[in-house]
Amino acid sequence: MQVEVSPGPLVHVDTVRFEGNETTREDVLLRYISFVAGEVYDQRRVDAFVRQLQNLPFIDRVYTPELVSTGDEMALVIDLEESRHTRVEGVLGVWSGQGLTGEIALDVLNFSGGGREGYALWSRQGVGLSNLRVSYREPYVLNSPLSGWGAVEMVARTGYVTHKFGGGADISVGEGARFFGGVAHRRVLPDSSGLGFFEAERMWSIESGVRFDRRGHAMGGWKAEIRGEVGEVSDGIRRVQWGVDGQVFLPMGR
Repeated sequence: MQVEVSPGPLVHVDTVRFEGNETTREDVLLRYISFVAGEVYDQRRVDAFVRQLQNLPFIDRVYTPELVSTGDEMALVIDLEESRHTRVEGVLGVWSGQGLTGEIALDVLNFSGGGREGYALWSRQGVGLSNLRVSYREPYVLNSPLSGWGAVEMVARTGYVTHKFGGGADISVGEGARFFGGVAHRRVLPDSSGLGFFEAERMWSIESGVRFDRRGHAMGGWKAEIRGEVGEVSDGIRRVQWGVDGQVFLPMGR
């Protein structure tokens, strides 16, 4: 058997157009696919565009892109569906002897169409058992490849209260891979219960690592994270921690 293959002309993609993005700005979506005007059409690159967009928390579905010729311009049209950008979940109750209990979470995935993320969580399981956490992430700070984040957390337990705040940044180092680093400060204070089991403590820590996200493949995908942390407590004790976490996603049907 002999098969003859005749290559056709190279197709250059002049622009990328998005359809279905009612909230997300087009310039924000373009940041995530690293498109260069005039580049040669490459199906592997287009598949990578789809994976990168599909993994965004504010994108629900990405359809197969199409090449559309408009006069002298060749456009790659990507149709997509956005997910809900704001979610509020919660439950409240009253427990005898413990007062108000419950949990309320606010998740904003695409503030003002710029890919900004915010999160707030309040929970209370009873007297001396409460949590409050607020975090924010700003992608592409000052139009740079860096994304920054900050978080504040307060944890109250019987006998002590923990205050923690931190911030950091991450940067893409390849398709589906991001290097991150941050610094955090934690302070533990005895509460007014007078139990006397806990002493005041302060701790600074620095963490860094790499996250891999290769979801969105036809045969499934995977996520992994490698991180390390170095910290020092107020009494001069140094703590070193490291960890590896991974997840595998397998399709179960359509």
